[in-house]
Amino acid sequence: MMIEEKALAAAKPKRGRPRSDSVRTLVLKTALELLQEGDTRALTMENIAARARVSKATLYRWWSSPSAIAFEGFLDAVSQHLTWTRSGTLRETLLSQATVLMQLFTRTTFGCTIRRVIADAQSNPELQQAFVASFISPRRNAAKLVLAEAMRNGELRPGVDLDVLLDIVFDPIYLRLLTRHAPLDEAFLIKLVDTVLVGVSSER
Repeated sequence: MMIEEKALAAAKPKRGRPRSDSVRTLVLKTALELLQEGDTRALTMENIAARARVSKATLYRWWSSPSAIAFEGFLDAVSQHLTWTRSGTLRETLLSQATVLMQLFTRTTFGCTIRRVIADAQSNPELQQAFVASFISPRRNAAKLVLAEAMRNGELRPGVDLDVLLDIVFDPIYLRLLTRHAPLDEAFLIKLVDTVLVGVSSER
């Protein structure tokens, strides 16, 4: 079993009968709708059960928390759009990937979902494990393949730590999403990527 599959399995109880695909789809849709309405406090098992017309026992049989439901719905909706591919130069690639993430967080309702998941993951180890293994790690692993190619091509200085590079580029996006202390926009991303490249470019 892959690491991602193990994490998702750990985030959900394994007792009871298999999940119905139609009920699963309805529950995930309902959880995302509740978040999209703007009040994260409304994302409760009680509200999801009432709106989806399923029992709370059914929800707890299949998911560990309301945030776990929302996160699964988030993955279903966006995972295919968050793939790492080469987009021209290293600068263009980093800026393209950062822009996709920024637009997802600011131009759709999924920014609210991620804020809720990250907050709840601090006290929910299973949700934290699932978030890292199913969302963060696969994207980072794909990104490191692209960055390793850039290093072989001479765009990155030899010896640059790719994990640290990814942290420097993408962690500020999450920080602005969570704290909202400054705008999360294209101008910020351009300054961010250009500043980082000053330190890691082979032309330095």
